[in-house]
Amino acid sequence: MTAKEKRFWSTVFGAGSFLFILYILNFFVDFREAYLRVNGEACVVSPSTIDLGELAPESLSNVKTQVRNLLDKSISIDSATSACGCVTTERLPIEVAPGQTVDVAIMARVKDAPQHNYNQTISLVVNSGDKLRVYPVHVVAKVVEE
Repeated sequence: MTAKEKRFWSTVFGAGSFLFILYILNFFVDFREAYLRVNGEACVVSPSTIDLGELAPESLSNVKTQVRNLLDKSISIDSATSACGCVTTERLPIEVAPGQTVDVAIMARVKDAPQHNYNQTISLVVNSGDKLRVYPVHVVAKVVEE
């Protein structure tokens, strides 16, 4: 075995092997989801920020976010709250089975004056049986005149 080959194999099985293993695992494991499970989260909401782009005043946009249950028991998306009535959801409550992903429809009415940024948050209230958790979804847009 040449010196070059020895260095290669010592890197693969030596100190560099940890990084190599992480690199390979990255293709099979969602580290964000694993982190959330370890920290006791009931679900993951994705996307947690929805950019509507450029919209005219008084526009109505229908968008979706996904909620994935990370627990080994069912959870329920019981309700949603926001600071104004311009961001709402429909068809709540929604039961989410273990490991299941569901779509949550969000309706946003852009009421801001032209040349302003629209920035609202709707909070999904999730019941995991033992406690309620709140997951914010931010909805942003640039309001422009047509």
